[in-house]
Amino acid sequence: MVMKTLFEFTELQYQQFKTFLLNLTKLNWGVWEPSKWLHYPGLPAYSIHQYGQTNGKSFVVIKFDEVVKLPDDRQGKKFKVGGDRSYQPVCDRF
Repeated sequence: MVMKTLFEFTELQYQQFKTFLLNLTKLNWGVWEPSKWLHYPGLPAYSIHQYGQTNGKSFVVIKFDEVVKLPDDRQGKKFKVGGDRSYQPVCDRF
C-alpha cells in the first residue's frame, strides 16, 4: 500500500489561496472560471460552492478530496471563507 503525503500549505500559498477564495465570494458563481483556479504541485483536487446569507453576505465552502494542513497546523478537508464570522457552517474557517 502506498502512503500519500499530506499536502501542507506554505504561508505564501495559504495567503494566495485565501485571497483567491475571498475574491470568489465577490463574484457570482455563474462567472467563475474553474480552469483558472489555483493549483500547486501535490494539492488534492477540490470543489468550491458559494452560499448567500440572509444579510446579503456571501461565503464559499471549499472541500478538498484529501486532508490538507494549513500553516497554523490545522488540518481538514472542508473550510469556509467569507461571510459573517458568527455564522459557522459545519467546517472551520480557512
